[in-house]
Amino acid sequence: MAIIKKLKTGYKKRLLSCLIVKIDSIETGDELIKSVNVLVSIYWVAQAWQDVTQETIQKCFARSGFNFFEEFRLFETSDSTELNSIMKNFATISETVSCHTEDYVYIDSGNQVHTLESTDWEAEFHSCINDRTSY
Repeated sequence: MAIIKKLKTGYKKRLLSCLIVKIDSIETGDELIKSVNVLVSIYWVAQAWQDVTQETIQKCFARSGFNFFEEFRLFETSDSTELNSIMKNFATISETVSCHTEDYVYIDSGNQVHTLESTDWEAEFHSCINDRTSY
């Protein structure tokens, strides 16, 4: 989860920075949101992915039970620093948008990021691997 959280934090930081720059030149909140296109969003996601460190990935895997790494801290301190930065930036534009800072930051925290199609996922995984190696 720390990997996804870091990725989302990086994306949201870039989105808010862009909106803050554009806020004075755009009349309504709808126009402000529509000013961000998909291509730019994809670039932001790619940049946010570059911000996810190897250490974050290692810690997340270790926390998930892949304990082949040494002792670790659960979250990087920079994560909370970035989150605070996002909240401050959002406060700047909150008059234009009808959304509270906490609502924006945690809007997707309850969303499921994956679904298990089967309760026997390990057997399906091994079957898939065996099928691919039999070619």
